[in-house]
Amino acid sequence: MPNNRPFSLLVVAGMAALAGAALSVLGAFTGSVSNVLDFFGHFATQAVLAGIALACLFALLRRPVLAATSIAVAIAGYFAIDIPSPVKPCAGVPTHRVLFFNVWDDNMHATETVDFIARQDAETVVLAEVNPRFRPALGELRKLYPYWIECPEAESRDKCQFYVYSRFPISKVTQRSRALIEVIAAYPEATVTLAGIHAIRPFPLHRLWYQMGQVSHFANSIAHLPEPRLILGDFNAASWSGIIKTVSRIDNVKPMPSRGTWFAGVPWPLRIPIDNVLIGDEIACAKKTVGPSAFSDHRPIWVDFAFKPDTVKRAP
Repeated sequence: MPNNRPFSLLVVAGMAALAGAALSVLGAFTGSVSNVLDFFGHFATQAVLAGIALACLFALLRRPVLAATSIAVAIAGYFAIDIPSPVKPCAGVPTHRVLFFNVWDDNMHATETVDFIARQDAETVVLAEVNPRFRPALGELRKLYPYWIECPEAESRDKCQFYVYSRFPISKVTQRSRALIEVIAAYPEATVTLAGIHAIRPFPLHRLWYQMGQVSHFANSIAHLPEPRLILGDFNAASWSGIIKTVSRIDNVKPMPSRGTWFAGVPWPLRIPIDNVLIGDEIACAKKTVGPSAFSDHRPIWVDFAFKPDTVKRAP
Protein backbone atom coordinates (compact mmCIF):
# COMPACT_ATOMS: atom_id res chain seq x y z
CA MET A 1 0.00 0.00 0.00
CA PRO A 2 1.59 3.34 -1.04
CA ASN A 3 2.63 5.80 1.63
CA ASN A 4 1.00 9.17 0.89
CA ARG A 5 2.09 10.78 4.14
CA PRO A 6 4.61 13.23 2.55
CA PHE A 7 1.93 14.40 0.13
CA SER A 8 -0.58 14.71 2.96
CA LEU A 9 1.81 16.91 4.94
CA LEU A 10 2.42 19.01 1.82
CA VAL A 11 -1.31 19.46 1.34
CA VAL A 12 -1.77 20.51 4.98
CA ALA A 13 1.12 22.98 4.73
CA GLY A 14 -0.31 24.34 1.50
CA MET A 15 -3.74 24.76 3.05
CA ALA A 16 -2.20 26.67 5.96
CA ALA A 17 -0.37 28.96 3.54
CA LEU A 18 -3.58 29.42 1.55
CA ALA A 19 -5.45 30.42 4.69
CA GLY A 20 -2.78 33.03 5.45
CA ALA A 21 -2.96 34.40 1.91
CA ALA A 22 -6.76 34.59 2.09
CA LEU A 23 -6.54 36.45 5.41
CA SER A 24 -4.17 38.98 3.87
CA VAL A 25 -6.44 39.56 0.87
CA LEU A 26 -9.45 39.92 3.18
CA GLY A 27 -7.51 42.51 5.17
CA ALA A 28 -6.69 44.48 2.03
CA PHE A 29 -10.42 44.79 1.30
CA THR A 30 -11.68 45.36 4.85
CA GLY A 31 -8.80 47.14 6.61
CA SER A 32 -11.00 50.14 7.39
CA VAL A 33 -13.19 47.85 9.50
CA SER A 34 -10.50 46.21 11.62
CA ASN A 35 -7.01 47.41 12.48
CA VAL A 36 -5.84 43.82 12.87
CA LEU A 37 -7.13 42.86 9.42
CA ASP A 38 -5.56 46.04 8.07
CA PHE A 39 -2.17 44.85 9.32
CA PHE A 40 -2.46 41.52 7.50
CA GLY A 41 -3.68 43.35 4.41
CA HIS A 42 -0.26 44.98 3.99
CA PHE A 43 1.00 41.65 2.61
CA ALA A 44 -1.59 41.35 -0.16
CA THR A 45 1.03 41.47 -2.93
CA GLN A 46 2.81 38.54 -1.37
CA ALA A 47 -0.57 36.82 -1.02
CA VAL A 48 -1.09 37.12 -4.77
CA LEU A 49 2.25 35.43 -5.40
CA ALA A 50 1.44 32.77 -2.82
CA GLY A 51 -1.93 32.11 -4.49
CA ILE A 52 -0.27 31.57 -7.86
CA ALA A 53 2.39 29.28 -6.39
CA LEU A 54 -0.16 27.30 -4.39
CA ALA A 55 -2.39 26.86 -7.44
CA CYS A 56 0.53 25.20 -9.22
CA LEU A 57 1.32 23.07 -6.19
CA PHE A 58 -2.24 21.85 -5.71
CA ALA A 59 -2.56 21.17 -9.44
CA LEU A 60 0.50 18.93 -9.26
CA LEU A 61 -0.97 17.20 -6.19
CA ARG A 62 -4.26 16.73 -8.05
CA ARG A 63 -6.30 18.83 -5.66
CA PRO A 64 -8.49 20.77 -8.13
CA VAL A 65 -10.70 22.45 -5.52
CA LEU A 66 -7.71 23.79 -3.61
CA ALA A 67 -6.03 24.85 -6.86
CA ALA A 68 -9.15 26.74 -7.93
CA THR A 69 -9.41 28.37 -4.50
CA SER A 70 -5.79 29.47 -4.74
CA ILE A 71 -6.42 31.06 -8.12
CA ALA A 72 -9.46 32.85 -6.70
CA VAL A 73 -7.36 34.23 -3.83
CA ALA A 74 -4.71 35.44 -6.27
CA ILE A 75 -7.29 37.17 -8.48
CA ALA A 76 -9.02 38.78 -5.52
CA GLY A 77 -5.65 39.94 -4.18
CA TYR A 78 -4.79 41.52 -7.51
CA PHE A 79 -7.97 43.60 -7.47
CA ALA A 80 -7.31 44.57 -3.84
CA ILE A 81 -3.89 46.04 -4.60
CA ASP A 82 -4.70 47.42 -8.05
CA ILE A 83 -5.27 51.06 -7.10
CA PRO A 84 -6.28 53.16 -10.10
CA SER A 85 -4.42 56.41 -10.55
CA PRO A 86 -6.65 59.40 -9.70
CA VAL A 87 -5.12 61.33 -12.62
CA LYS A 88 -3.27 60.59 -15.83
CA PRO A 89 0.49 61.11 -16.23
CA CYS A 90 1.36 64.56 -17.52
CA ALA A 91 1.99 64.91 -21.24
CA GLY A 92 2.88 68.05 -23.16
CA VAL A 93 2.81 70.36 -20.12
CA PRO A 94 5.55 71.60 -17.77
CA THR A 95 5.74 69.58 -14.56
CA HIS A 96 7.13 69.93 -11.06
CA ARG A 97 8.89 67.21 -9.09
CA VAL A 98 8.68 66.58 -5.35
CA LEU A 99 10.87 63.88 -3.83
CA PHE A 100 10.37 62.09 -0.52
CA PHE A 101 13.04 59.85 0.92
CA ASN A 102 13.24 58.11 4.28
CA VAL A 103 17.03 58.05 4.33
CA TRP A 104 17.09 55.68 7.34
CA ASP A 105 18.39 56.37 10.80
CA ASP A 106 21.08 53.67 10.44
CA ASN A 107 22.32 54.95 7.06
CA MET A 108 26.13 55.10 7.13
CA HIS A 109 26.50 56.55 3.61
CA ALA A 110 25.45 60.16 4.03
CA THR A 111 27.61 61.61 1.24
CA GLU A 112 26.56 58.98 -1.31
CA THR A 113 22.89 59.36 -0.34
CA VAL A 114 22.98 63.14 -0.70
CA ASP A 115 24.71 62.83 -4.08
CA PHE A 116 21.93 60.50 -5.21
CA ILE A 117 19.24 62.95 -4.04
CA ALA A 118 20.92 65.84 -5.84
CA ARG A 119 20.92 63.93 -9.14
CA GLN A 120 17.12 63.46 -9.14
CA ASP A 121 16.52 67.10 -10.12
CA ALA A 122 13.56 67.55 -7.77
CA GLU A 123 12.30 71.07 -7.10
CA THR A 124 11.32 70.21 -3.54
CA VAL A 125 12.90 67.49 -1.39
CA VAL A 126 11.46 66.13 1.85
CA LEU A 127 13.76 63.88 3.88
CA ALA A 128 12.82 61.78 6.91
CA GLU A 129 14.93 59.97 9.53
CA VAL A 130 17.78 62.40 9.02
CA ASN A 131 20.45 61.53 11.56
CA PRO A 132 23.31 63.76 12.80
CA ARG A 133 25.79 62.00 10.50
CA PHE A 134 24.10 63.72 7.56
CA ARG A 135 24.82 67.28 8.67
CA PRO A 136 28.16 67.77 6.84
CA ALA A 137 26.85 66.21 3.62
CA LEU A 138 23.66 68.28 3.58
CA GLY A 139 25.69 71.35 2.69
CA GLU A 140 25.63 70.09 -0.90
CA LEU A 141 21.84 70.37 -0.97
CA ARG A 142 22.00 73.93 0.35
CA LYS A 143 24.08 74.84 -2.70
CA LEU A 144 21.33 73.54 -4.99
CA TYR A 145 18.30 74.73 -3.03
CA PRO A 146 18.13 78.34 -1.84
CA TYR A 147 15.30 77.60 0.61
CA TRP A 148 15.37 74.98 3.32
CA ILE A 149 14.01 73.99 6.69
CA GLU A 150 16.40 72.18 9.00
CA CYS A 151 16.20 71.50 12.69
CA PRO A 152 19.48 69.94 13.87
CA GLU A 153 19.23 71.76 17.19
CA ALA A 154 16.19 69.63 18.04
CA GLU A 155 17.72 66.26 17.18
CA SER A 156 19.32 65.89 20.59
CA ARG A 157 15.85 66.20 22.11
CA ASP A 158 14.39 63.72 19.62
CA LYS A 159 11.98 66.39 18.39
CA CYS A 160 12.66 66.62 14.68
CA GLN A 161 13.54 64.34 11.80
CA PHE A 162 12.35 66.20 8.68
CA TYR A 163 14.54 68.31 6.43
CA VAL A 164 12.97 70.18 3.49
CA TYR A 165 14.81 71.74 0.55
CA SER A 166 13.20 73.76 -2.23
CA ARG A 167 13.98 75.87 -5.27
CA PHE A 168 10.93 77.97 -4.45
CA PRO A 169 10.23 79.99 -1.28
CA ILE A 170 8.90 77.90 1.59
CA SER A 171 7.55 78.73 5.00
CA LYS A 172 7.19 76.33 7.87
CA VAL A 173 3.56 76.14 8.94
CA THR A 174 4.13 73.91 11.90
CA GLN A 175 6.05 70.91 13.19
CA ARG A 176 3.27 69.29 15.18
CA SER A 177 5.50 66.41 16.23
CA ARG A 178 8.57 64.62 14.96
CA ALA A 179 6.18 62.62 12.77
CA LEU A 180 4.50 65.48 10.85
CA ILE A 181 5.69 68.62 9.13
CA GLU A 182 3.48 71.04 7.17
CA VAL A 183 5.08 73.41 4.67
CA ILE A 184 3.81 76.03 2.23
CA ALA A 185 5.78 76.16 -1.04
CA ALA A 186 5.32 79.15 -3.37
CA TYR A 187 5.55 77.54 -6.80
CA PRO A 188 5.42 79.94 -9.78
CA GLU A 189 1.87 78.94 -10.71
CA ALA A 190 0.37 78.29 -7.28
CA THR A 191 1.09 78.05 -3.57
CA VAL A 192 1.17 74.40 -2.55
CA THR A 193 0.65 72.75 0.83
CA LEU A 194 3.16 69.97 1.38
CA ALA A 195 2.65 67.67 4.34
CA GLY A 196 5.30 65.14 5.29
CA ILE A 197 4.28 62.22 7.49
CA HIS A 198 6.27 59.47 9.19
CA ALA A 199 3.78 57.28 11.02
CA ILE A 200 4.60 54.90 13.82
CA ARG A 201 5.18 51.26 12.93
CA PRO A 202 2.13 48.99 13.28
CA PHE A 203 3.98 46.36 15.28
CA PRO A 204 3.95 45.03 17.93
CA LEU A 205 0.24 44.66 17.35
CA HIS A 206 -0.80 46.91 20.25
CA ARG A 207 0.55 49.83 18.20
CA LEU A 208 -2.10 49.33 15.51
CA TRP A 209 -4.66 51.47 17.32
CA TYR A 210 -2.11 54.15 18.15
CA GLN A 211 -0.99 54.28 14.51
CA MET A 212 -4.55 54.79 13.30
CA GLY A 213 -5.19 57.46 15.93
CA GLN A 214 -1.92 59.22 15.10
CA VAL A 215 -2.55 59.31 11.36
CA SER A 216 -6.19 60.36 11.83
CA HIS A 217 -5.04 63.25 14.05
CA PHE A 218 -2.52 64.31 11.42
CA ALA A 219 -5.14 64.11 8.66
CA ASN A 220 -7.52 66.32 10.60
CA SER A 221 -4.83 68.97 11.05
CA ILE A 222 -3.92 68.86 7.35
CA ALA A 223 -7.59 69.19 6.36
CA HIS A 224 -7.57 72.82 7.53
CA LEU A 225 -4.67 73.76 5.24
CA PRO A 226 -5.26 75.35 1.83
CA GLU A 227 -5.42 73.57 -1.50
CA PRO A 228 -3.71 72.37 -3.59
CA ARG A 229 -2.24 69.68 -1.33
CA LEU A 230 0.39 66.99 -1.63
CA ILE A 231 0.67 64.58 1.29
CA LEU A 232 3.68 62.34 1.16
CA GLY A 233 5.73 60.26 3.49
CA ASP A 234 6.44 56.98 5.19
CA PHE A 235 3.01 55.91 6.41
CA ASN A 236 4.17 52.44 7.48
CA ALA A 237 1.02 51.36 5.67
CA ALA A 238 0.38 50.00 2.19
CA SER A 239 -1.24 52.12 -0.51
CA TRP A 240 -4.51 50.15 -0.26
CA SER A 241 -4.63 50.06 3.55
CA GLY A 242 -7.27 51.42 5.88
CA ILE A 243 -4.72 53.99 7.09
CA ILE A 244 -4.41 55.49 3.60
CA LYS A 245 -8.17 55.29 3.05
CA THR A 246 -8.70 57.26 6.27
CA VAL A 247 -6.35 60.04 5.15
CA SER A 248 -8.04 60.08 1.73
CA ARG A 249 -11.47 60.50 3.26
CA ILE A 250 -10.54 63.20 5.78
CA ASP A 251 -8.35 65.31 3.49
CA ASN A 252 -10.13 64.72 0.17
CA VAL A 253 -6.94 63.40 -1.42
CA LYS A 254 -6.27 60.23 -3.36
CA PRO A 255 -3.27 57.88 -3.27
CA MET A 256 -1.08 57.35 -6.28
CA PRO A 257 -0.53 53.70 -7.25
CA SER A 258 2.85 52.35 -6.25
CA ARG A 259 5.26 49.50 -6.40
CA GLY A 260 6.84 48.43 -3.15
CA THR A 261 9.30 50.69 -1.33
CA TRP A 262 10.25 48.60 1.72
CA PHE A 263 12.41 46.58 2.23
CA ALA A 264 14.52 48.30 -0.43
CA GLY A 265 16.92 45.47 -1.22
CA VAL A 266 14.42 42.74 -2.13
CA PRO A 267 12.68 42.29 -5.52
CA TRP A 268 9.52 44.30 -6.20
CA PRO A 269 6.91 41.61 -5.50
CA LEU A 270 8.32 41.16 -2.00
CA ARG A 271 8.40 44.88 -1.13
CA ILE A 272 5.50 46.72 0.53
CA PRO A 273 4.46 50.20 -0.72
CA ILE A 274 4.57 52.01 2.62
CA ASP A 275 5.98 55.27 1.21
CA ASN A 276 3.06 57.03 -0.40
CA VAL A 277 1.91 60.18 -2.18
CA LEU A 278 -1.67 61.45 -1.97
CA ILE A 279 -2.80 64.31 -4.19
CA GLY A 280 -5.64 66.80 -3.97
CA ASP A 281 -8.29 67.69 -6.54
CA GLU A 282 -6.39 70.69 -7.89
CA ILE A 283 -3.63 68.54 -9.35
CA ALA A 284 -4.36 68.02 -13.05
CA CYS A 285 -1.94 65.21 -13.82
CA ALA A 286 0.74 63.31 -11.96
CA LYS A 287 2.96 60.25 -11.99
CA LYS A 288 4.57 58.60 -8.98
CA THR A 289 7.94 56.89 -9.40
CA VAL A 290 9.66 54.48 -7.03
CA GLY A 291 13.38 55.04 -7.27
CA PRO A 292 16.22 52.52 -7.00
CA SER A 293 17.73 51.21 -3.81
CA ALA A 294 20.04 53.94 -2.51
CA PHE A 295 21.72 53.16 0.84
CA SER A 296 18.44 53.14 2.83
CA ASP A 297 16.04 50.40 3.85
CA HIS A 298 13.40 52.42 1.96
CA ARG A 299 13.34 53.29 -1.71
CA PRO A 300 12.84 56.96 -2.54
CA ILE A 301 9.66 58.13 -4.24
CA TRP A 302 8.93 61.19 -6.31
CA VAL A 303 5.90 62.62 -8.05
CA ASP A 304 5.89 64.68 -11.25
CA PHE A 305 2.75 66.81 -11.40
CA ALA A 306 1.07 69.86 -12.92
CA PHE A 307 -1.71 72.11 -11.66
CA LYS A 308 -5.18 72.49 -13.10
CA PRO A 309 -5.65 75.65 -15.19
CA ASP A 310 -8.14 77.08 -12.69
CA THR A 311 -5.60 76.71 -9.90
CA VAL A 312 -3.01 78.61 -11.92
CA LYS A 313 -5.48 81.41 -12.63
CA ARG A 314 -6.25 81.79 -8.93
CA ALA A 315 -2.59 81.83 -7.90
CA PRO A 316 -1.47 85.05 -6.16
